[in-house]
Amino acid sequence: MASINLELNSKADADGRHGILIRLTLERKKARINSGKKVKKKDFNTAKKYGKWIRSSAPNYDLLNLQLKKQVDEIEAFTSQYLLEKPYVTVKELVEAYQESKRPQSDDWLKFFDREIQKYKDHGKTRFAIRIEVVRNKWAEFLDGKALPLQETSLAHISDFESFLKTNKKNAPNTVAGNIKVIKQIYRTAAKHGLIEKPNTQVLSYAVKTTIVQRDKLTETEIATLEQLELPKGTQVWHARNCFLFAFYCAGMRFSDLAMLCWDNFSDDRSRLTYIMSKTGKGQTLKVPTKAKDILNLYSTKSDYVFQLVPKDFNDLEPDRRIRHLNSANTLINRYLKEVTSKARIKKRISMHTARHSFAYIGFKKTKDPVAIQSMLKHNKLKETQDYIISLANEEERDILGEIFE
Repeated sequence: MASINLELNSKADADGRHGILIRLTLERKKARINSGKKVKKKDFNTAKKYGKWIRSSAPNYDLLNLQLKKQVDEIEAFTSQYLLEKPYVTVKELVEAYQESKRPQSDDWLKFFDREIQKYKDHGKTRFAIRIEVVRNKWAEFLDGKALPLQETSLAHISDFESFLKTNKKNAPNTVAGNIKVIKQIYRTAAKHGLIEKPNTQVLSYAVKTTIVQRDKLTETEIATLEQLELPKGTQVWHARNCFLFAFYCAGMRFSDLAMLCWDNFSDDRSRLTYIMSKTGKGQTLKVPTKAKDILNLYSTKSDYVFQLVPKDFNDLEPDRRIRHLNSANTLINRYLKEVTSKARIKKRISMHTARHSFAYIGFKKTKDPVAIQSMLKHNKLKETQDYIISLANEEERDILGEIFE
């Protein structure tokens, strides 16, 4: 009988996280399977109790433990059955047999697409899985019930799909480009799995023109207008305005993090805020500005979640249901933000993410320090922050030619 344990890859990635390996031991020989999950060394339980490998200090530790348990149980069931049929195999042959059993067998586009979506969900990348599932459904609608083997994918299919997205789905150029990128990614992955004997280079090199999108942001004057706007307390527009301003004050906090914010994330005097960014898994610690504290004082501490944007049992839900709850709440708040800007006579379309843009723009304008803004936004590279700031600039903010020649 093979024994199964978990261990960390000795090499950490750029974020200091180690890959979690599932180690099989048979006749004192060892082989390892990559779980596809990563965690920081301090968050890995060296006692390795079944189902409690990841400490509660890790983001989404309960979900990680559940996913790892599912993988371990699956491998254990496979090895038990396989050893009954072939009792004299080596541990290396056992691992190779398991990995072969997980490889896609079908060369049908939609079946392979579905398998990839499930793989991302199993690896905890639920948000990305839901995004590409949208593309999968468009692709299925485009195929109109016809089976398409991956091997037969041609330039005409990709070109016709682009036309379908523009004409039938009325998608914007950047959305079309993003959808085509996903199709190419799935096609490339299928090729790596050996489902496409000779990948079509025209498919892989297909490019869609994109447009430069001006990011929306609010100026200091417009932020002040929102602050001073009188709204009936307890109404949805009042609540939406509060959420937007709090996100702005707290270094452009993303909506998902704001929605999941608990009172436990704050120090007793509410002067410090500590949380894990759900998108990146990075930790964020902030000194809470006075204006943000004032907003906190408007909300009840009887609920675990500060802004009560998610249900009480949110942490017990399956990952895809959590994402859908967050998306629904975000859509609702954005809808009320339209009312807020209308009442404030601000002629801009804003969303919760505009708070992040506004923080980056106003923060850089005041500090002239891109490194400081990078630190607050938690961008991996300074260039990412610089590109972000540049995309928020526009001609009316500064007359550069006028400064040079006049």
